[in-house]
Amino acid sequence: MEIEDFKQEGHVLHIHALILVERDGQKKIIIGDKGERIKRIGQEARKDMEVLFDSKVMLNLWVKVKGGWSDDERALHSLGYQ
Repeated sequence: MEIEDFKQEGHVLHIHALILVERDGQKKIIIGDKGERIKRIGQEARKDMEVLFDSKVMLNLWVKVKGGWSDDERALHSLGYQ
């Protein structure tokens, strides 16, 4: 996951995040039938973040296909992997 934008407006955190996958088939799995799986992922993540940050969170998730990212040392490092 990559955070693209993180802003606080008043008492609300606005977070835009990318879920990176290698193949289009993985994207379809993450999104799920009619978007149900990504909706559930977003709801659960938002609840966890609201507890962590003690603030209301507006979370927007996008799934992006980026082939080979898991083999790219720079990409992994930028995502926090060592």
